Order: sequence, then C-alpha cells, then structure tokens
Amino acid sequence: LFQRKCLPLHAGGIIQNNQVTLVMGASRSGKSTLMHRMMQRGYQVFSDDVVVADTTIHEKVRVHASYPMMKLWADQMRALGHPMGAPIRSGVEKFPCYFHSQFDSQPRSVANIVLLDTSTAIQSCELRRLVGSETLIETMRNIYRREWMPESMAKLSVGVLLQLIKNSACFEITRPLEHQSEDEMTRIFTSILGEKK
Repeated sequence: LFQRKCLPLHAGGIIQNNQVTLVMGASRSGKSTLMHRMMQRGYQVFSDDVVVADTTIHEKVRVHASYPMMKLWADQMRALGHPMGAPIRSGVEKFPCYFHSQFDSQPRSVANIVLLDTSTAIQSCELRRLVGSETLIETMRNIYRREWMPESMAKLSVGVLLQLIKNSACFEITRPLEHQSEDEMTRIFTSILGEKK
C-alpha cells in the first residue's frame, strides 16, 4: 500500500449518516469487541482492523474499508456465542468473524476519531476530548505497519492526518483493565455517534 502512496491506518469504523467514525487503539484495547457490539445493535461496521486513507488531499479525507472480517479473541468468540473455526494464523488465539452482508466498498469521509486506551488506575470508563498535537501523535501511532513506511511517505502522511484531524472530532475512551467495562464503553461510544438516522 505504501508503494502505491496509500496510507493504511490501524482502525475500525462505524458508518453513521454516510460518514465513518474511526476507532483506533492498541491490541486488546477493545476495538473488535466494540465493532461487534455495535453491529449487534444495528450499526453498520465499515471495517474492523484497517482502513486506507486517500492521500489525494480533498476538503475532507476519505477512507476505504478493508476485508469484512473481525478478528476476535477466543474468549470473545465464546462470550458472544460464535463457533470457532481455525485461528486467523498459527500461534494467535484470534478467530475470524465475517460481516460480508453489510460490507460497504464506498470511500467515506470521517466524522469522528475515537482512540481506545486501557488503565489499571481507574474503576470505570473515562471520556475526554483530544485537541492539538496530542491528536496527531496518537493518530500517527496508528499508521498500520508504520515501520515499513518509506521516508518519502512521511511528509505526505502527516499532511493527510492533519487534514483528517482538522475535519473530525477526536475523543479518547479509557477503560479499566481490572473490571468488566464493555457495556459502558459501548454506551459512551454510542453517545459520540449521536442519534441513529
């Protein structure tokens, strides 16, 4: 993708009012669980793990979805009642959960960026608005396979991310590691999306 001047982002997304709310975060932060919970509530999942940002700078950056498959941990598959087939790759306890029936291949502009984080120091989920350079730093951390990005893409990627941030509301949801918090995280995320139309 980098060779084709495409910018892949480690992010899931939900479609709302013809735009996408991106969800970024480290492994085990709850991205895939959140995507699956939103799908169960009738929302349309755009992507689970990777979106590709259009590097041609428009007024609003558009993103493209990746393959319609969620990667869920074994305990998540059991909790959600899904049958487990073969893992997505050897040595990894993640299993495929497909959503072909609602796959949307249309590029979409981004309404919100939500970063998921975890903490052992809190008892319940916390929401805060991200502003300024903090948002750029956090989104840059979520460039997919950033270590493979050629130097020639560095300036372009910053420009794309700045444009993306400029036109999106940016939030961070931190959830406690020690407590069950998926319902609370889902409720907070749903409040960011606003009214379902």
